[in-house]
Amino acid sequence: MMNSTRLLRSSISSVRTLPPRGPRLVATLTTAAPYDGPPLPPIKSPSSPQQLVNPYLGGLQKGPAEASTFQLHVYSSRNNTIATFTNQKGNPIAWWTGGSCGFKKSNRSSYEAGYQCTVRAFEKILNHRNEVGPFSLEVVFKGFGQGREAMQKALLASEGEKIRPFVARLTDKTPVKIGGTRAKKARRL
Repeated sequence: MMNSTRLLRSSISSVRTLPPRGPRLVATLTTAAPYDGPPLPPIKSPSSPQQLVNPYLGGLQKGPAEASTFQLHVYSSRNNTIATFTNQKGNPIAWWTGGSCGFKKSNRSSYEAGYQCTVRAFEKILNHRNEVGPFSLEVVFKGFGQGREAMQKALLASEGEKIRPFVARLTDKTPVKIGGTRAKKARRL
């Protein structure tokens, strides 16, 4: 029994004295840097001009970023066309409808009424730009009436040549029902 105890002790001591076979791992405690929040985007120098893209001009315009953005809202229903020119806060500056442009009854919903509203809106926008100074313009469409097409054609025609350079964005805010409530019963004649 004594021999087996010696053999066991000698084998344990030899295990302790053997050099490690693999790399030795050493754990150290380090303190992390204080958290400063998410990383920030790269800083753009204020002297470099912002590049604006206007789809009607087909290229890049170089110039300073416009300080304010005014909006031209065009609501076109089956019965009328309403064009509203608003400031950056959404307060109306001027508005035009088919009726205010001289069209009566069912003529208010015609293509020509929408075109006349658009032309008068463009004149007011140019006058306001001369008074206030440079600003960019966002055109917002709503509805599927004939005045919508009239506004698009006027913007691309010669009447819109002076407006096109400072149109920054075209937006369509027409509500489209997906599912929703049940439609009204069809009218039978």
